[in-house]
Amino acid sequence: MLFGRRKPGFSEQLRKMTGAMDHSGNESPDAVASDSKVNAANPGALTRDMAAAMTEPIDGGEGYTDRRDRESTQDVQSSAAETDAAGGVTSDSALVDGHEKPELMAYLDSLPDAPDPDGVLSAGEVEEEVNAENAPEELLADYIRRRSAGALLTAKADILREVEDAEARIEAFSKNERCSDIVTYKGAKDEYFYSNAYMSDNYAMLASLVEDKDIPATIASMVRFNCKTYPAPTPLLYFTRSPYNYSIPQLNRAITLMMAREEYKDVHQFTNKVGQDYFYSDKFMKEKYARALADPEEFTD
Repeated sequence: MLFGRRKPGFSEQLRKMTGAMDHSGNESPDAVASDSKVNAANPGALTRDMAAAMTEPIDGGEGYTDRRDRESTQDVQSSAAETDAAGGVTSDSALVDGHEKPELMAYLDSLPDAPDPDGVLSAGEVEEEVNAENAPEELLADYIRRRSAGALLTAKADILREVEDAEARIEAFSKNERCSDIVTYKGAKDEYFYSNAYMSDNYAMLASLVEDKDIPATIASMVRFNCKTYPAPTPLLYFTRSPYNYSIPQLNRAITLMMAREEYKDVHQFTNKVGQDYFYSDKFMKEKYARALADPEEFTD
């Protein structure tokens, strides 16, 4: 109950007190007149009567709990007598709340068999169905997708080395609509496969530079790309982050090599006013403009 257990005998006493009410829930005129006189003479009488009803036992002193136990025992004995008269089980251990306790195995045997749901397969059946429905190139495409979702390219050299009938599967990509998301990027050292549903073309280009493991070429390519696309110079610390993760000693060695090669003569390095190193390509911007873009004071009030 919301406010706790009611006192024993409360319901019986309350029924006696409200006996003067008619079936519609309204008090009879005589009861109203009588109550009005009582309330006028002693306004607290009704409250005291109700308080007494909540504390007094009923049925000659028998409490609520005693009466409930007596009635429950009578019900069980009555049910047992009926079962015995019908020739059924009469043992007290075979009765549960006045009902016959069923045998476990008999109960289980009486249950209907659960129907097998359509489409539910075992692990072996699932594997057989997948292999039967998917063409060999689709299985390879799914492998490439999973690597792309993990920000990894799949080199063609690795596919040729590890996958049976690799050339045939790769050729079938262009003929199978389910493999239309599988594309390639031609790097300096290999051809790389990825899914453009899970990896952008720009990221694939960056990842291919990392896969080629040519740090000078990676620096030059990204410096040119950033100057042409945004335009913006490229900070040295940019190459210490993912997906490059180069160390400062690695970058310094690469810069030394770049300065000695003709193919990188358009890439230049400078330090801005706060001591940060930047790169730019004179194919796409002048040094003055690059320094202005790299100077934080140029863009503050």
